Amino acid sequence: MTAEITKVFRIELGWIPPAEVRGNSRTHWRAKAAKIKELRQSGFDHMFHLQVENNILRKFEQVRITYHFTHNRWIDIDNIAFGMKAFVDGMVDAEAVQDDTPDRVLYGDHTFTRKPKTSRTVVEIEVL
Repeated sequence: MTAEITKVFRIELGWIPPAEVRGNSRTHWRAKAAKIKELRQSGFDHMFHLQVENNILRKFEQVRITYHFTHNRWIDIDNIAFGMKAFVDGMVDAEAVQDDTPDRVLYGDHTFTRKPKTSRTVVEIEVL
């Protein structure tokens, strides 16, 4: 009997996705595109550093991503999770994941916690 070993990586971000990229945004396309570019670059940078720090030399076949959001006011979790799409695209750009198709990237149960004077996101990446 073999035990499966799963590896979970945590990335702590000092922000939540900005309003411009959330699911219910009515932002002008140019402002939205600029924020998407920032988030995509952030996803690339964080995954690249994670790969270097952990000596990861190959792409993950399949991952489960779970977001843990903390903010000082309530925001719909489905809209805020939608805002992380560009971050996941950056992970693919960093060649950490083959592609962000549903057979490669699964999503866990996201959480949202309300806490005064706090705005952060914890991204858990579980290698399957």
